[in-house]
Amino acid sequence: MTALPASQAAVPGPAGLDIAALAEALRGSDVVFHPAAPRDPAFEADLAGAVAAASNTRAGDVDLVVLDHTPPMIADLRDAAQDLLMAGDAETVLIRTPNVAIGVSDTLTRAEIEVGERVMAAEPDYVAGVRAFVDTAEGFTVQWGVVGALLIGLCALAFAAGFLATRRSEHL
Repeated sequence: MTALPASQAAVPGPAGLDIAALAEALRGSDVVFHPAAPRDPAFEADLAGAVAAASNTRAGDVDLVVLDHTPPMIADLRDAAQDLLMAGDAETVLIRTPNVAIGVSDTLTRAEIEVGERVMAAEPDYVAGVRAFVDTAEGFTVQWGVVGALLIGLCALAFAAGFLATRRSEHL
């Protein structure tokens, strides 16, 4: 568990974060708190355990950055997570704030990440949120039968519309 001093936040990157300093901190730990603040050691251990367990899933090696605030431009958090993913050796990077959960991954699809983000952000317990992210992301599947049925239905409607248009033009 690494805490990044608040003074290192002075070099602005996406969301005002110092990506180089965060990437360096993540080389020494899978979980970084930014800025440094007093925390419960049991919470830190539980969070580290949840991240370690997540690393044994399709998410691969997971890094987590915990921020004490939500920046005004939430989209910047995704940019920061992407920069951290590219700067480090993790396969999935998660950023958690009091209101938002953002993830990027080389191993999960965008759809899997988005459903995981929603359940993680909805979970006020950060440890349970990490677990919920992984469980939901891994359990997400596209219902191809439904998609196929919808496509067949759309094709049938297009055929019927074309047939009716042709018949109508023949009677004019």
